[in-house]
Amino acid sequence: MWGQLKFNETPAGKLAPGMIERGEAGAISCGYRVDEWEITDKKSGAVVAPEDAHWSDADDPIFTGVRWTLLEASLVCVAADQLASVRSLLDDNKEIVKAAIARATARQRMHEREQARPIGRK
Repeated sequence: MWGQLKFNETPAGKLAPGMIERGEAGAISCGYRVDEWEITDKKSGAVVAPEDAHWSDADDPIFTGVRWTLLEASLVCVAADQLASVRSLLDDNKEIVKAAIARATARQRMHEREQARPIGRK
């Protein structure tokens, strides 16, 4: 997920960009509410309507939040999600933006594969 930070015109808000530049704070902590879920049958890959969902204990459906509401965002030193970080993107340079998105996507896929790996396997 991508977003744009805008700091308040307060003393703390004016200090935040310098903290990011110096590496003192560079992670984001977010609170959100999922407003809409998409349910996918892991075996077939088909999206299933919630009212038609019937799974046994052996099934493993995938729930993906497809619409959500941001409730709060905080600039922190260490985030619970190690992938939630601040990056600078230049609006006038589309190649930099594309490269940043490609790197973030690759990191996310690597993280997801690592999380899916059974314990004890390398």
